[in-house]
Amino acid sequence: MKKILIAVFILVILNFLTGQAFAQKAITLSLGHIMAPETHQGVALNSFAKLVKEKTKGKIEVNIYPSQQLGNAMKMMEGVSMGTQDMVAESTTFWEIYADDLKIAETPFTFRDRDHFAKFLKSPIFRKIEQDVIKNGKQRFITTQYTWGRGPYRVLISKNKPINTPDDLKGFKLRLWEARTIHRYWQWLGATTVTISFGEAYLAMKQGIVDGVTSPFDAVWGMKFTEVAQYVNNLDEYWQTMVISMNEQKFQSLGVENQKALIDAANEAGVWYTKRAGDAVNSDIQRMKTEHGAVFNTPDRKPWVEKIKGLAEKLEEEGYWRKGLNAEVQALK
Repeated sequence: MKKILIAVFILVILNFLTGQAFAQKAITLSLGHIMAPETHQGVALNSFAKLVKEKTKGKIEVNIYPSQQLGNAMKMMEGVSMGTQDMVAESTTFWEIYADDLKIAETPFTFRDRDHFAKFLKSPIFRKIEQDVIKNGKQRFITTQYTWGRGPYRVLISKNKPINTPDDLKGFKLRLWEARTIHRYWQWLGATTVTISFGEAYLAMKQGIVDGVTSPFDAVWGMKFTEVAQYVNNLDEYWQTMVISMNEQKFQSLGVENQKALIDAANEAGVWYTKRAGDAVNSDIQRMKTEHGAVFNTPDRKPWVEKIKGLAEKLEEEGYWRKGLNAEVQALK
C-alpha cells in the first residue's frame, strides 16, 4: 500500500511539473517581411520582437523571417488572412484589396507633404479602412499610432540617366510591385511598368530587365541598389507608413494584456525605426557617394503634380474607388 501511495504521489508531482512546463511554454508568432535583415526596417523589426518578449515577460516570442523567406509581400499578406502566417510588415498598399479607400494612400503626387499624409492617417477615412481590413482581410494593423514613418522619404533609383520630369520616363522600364493602383499612376506619368518582387529588383537592374526602381530611401543602402544604378532622384513621390498586420483570430486569442503588449511594442519600435532611418540619411548618402559613385538629384516636383492631374477623377469615373474620395483627401487640413 505504501508503495502504491508513493507511486501515486510521484505521478501527481510529474503531472504538476508537466503542466507547469506547458503553462510556461511561450506562444510563438511568425512575422515575415521583404527587406534584407541589415536594412533599417529589418533591424527595427528585430527590435520589435525583442520588445514583445520583454513586455510579455517571455510569454510571447516573435520569430522574424526577412528577405521574402515566407514569400513575396502579397503572398505573406494572404497567409496572414488565412492564418497560416501570424504577422507581416509592409507599407499599406498591399491591403487595398480589402479596403477600396486605401487605394489612394500610396498614389504618387496626391498628398501635398508628410503632414497632409499624417492627417489622412488620423482621419475618419482611415478609421473606416482599419475596419474594412479586419472585416474583409481577417487581420488588423497593430501599429495603431502609425509611428513607422518609412523612408523617411521615397526616391526613384535610375540606372542610365537622372530623372527630372515625366518626359524622362519615355521608354523607361520601372520595377513596381503587385498592387494595381501604383501601376496606373506610373503608366499615366509615362513609364513602362514591370512587376518584379523587391528582392529581385537589384538583379533586374543589373541585367537591364528594368531601368529603375522606386524605394523608401532607408532601403537603398541595405539593398545595395546604387551598386547597379547610379542616380538617386528625390521626387517626394509620396509618404508612407509601414504597418504590422496580424491575423485577427490569433490576435483575439491572446488576451487583453498580451494584445496591449504587442501594440505597445509595435508603436514603440516604430518611433525607434523612424529616428534611426532619419538619423542615417546623411551617412547613407555619403556611403553611397563614396563607395558607389552615386549621384543625388532633387527635381522640381511641380511638373509631376501637374502631370498627374485628372487621373484620380478618371479612376472615380471608372468605379475604381468611390466618388468623392480624392476630394475628401484634398480637403484634409
